[in-house]
Amino acid sequence: MFSRVMKVAAVCVAGMGASAAGASTLVLDFDGTTGISGSSTIIDEGVTWGLSSSGGDGPALFDTTCTGYGGSDGCNGDADLVPSVQGENGVAGFVLIQQNSSASVPNDDPFTEWLEITIVDDIQVVWDSVSFVDEGTYVASTNLDGTLGSVTIASDNQTDQLFFGSSVLGQGDSVRITFFNGSSIGASGAIDNLSFTAVSEVPLPAPALLLMGAIGALTGVRRFRRRAA
Repeated sequence: MFSRVMKVAAVCVAGMGASAAGASTLVLDFDGTTGISGSSTIIDEGVTWGLSSSGGDGPALFDTTCTGYGGSDGCNGDADLVPSVQGENGVAGFVLIQQNSSASVPNDDPFTEWLEITIVDDIQVVWDSVSFVDEGTYVASTNLDGTLGSVTIASDNQTDQLFFGSSVLGQGDSVRITFFNGSSIGASGAIDNLSFTAVSEVPLPAPALLLMGAIGALTGVRRFRRRAA
């Protein structure tokens, strides 16, 4: 009887640990979302995200296929945002830029200081990675962690991807990409393919009750044995 109760308790503890492991990946890639201008919100992966930037005409989406765009390069004068290979390092389709207030729409601002994405919904996520296109240095940070990492891209049309692990972020928390030209803040460029792991709430009550029941049964067995003796 004693060993049986201990096995039940062990199963309960294992169940509690397994319940914390449930998670899914959310990828904010901006595809299929249009009409962003200024500070705004978008819905991607069923989650509402707030967008803001340091200046210019605010956040905007640039289609790296340049579909329907004009200018001498067919990309509104912004062909440097087109990746050498679509999908390279996760950069494809629409990317997020700060709109240049003196250029065709869309066209990235050469003096972008930062782009920020805020979690609007009541969820919990860990930020895992982000992709970039265009020459410059990009620094990733959150309001909870500070700087998570940085990458430097040497030339136009090139891409890169940064991997890390943030703290658990929730409603109202934000992730930020800061743009540098050398050591000076402010540069052109775009971000894409922000990947998050959604952290499931840990459903403790049922396993906890089972564990409490097992401990109670064990206590009862000990008392019975003492009386019998």
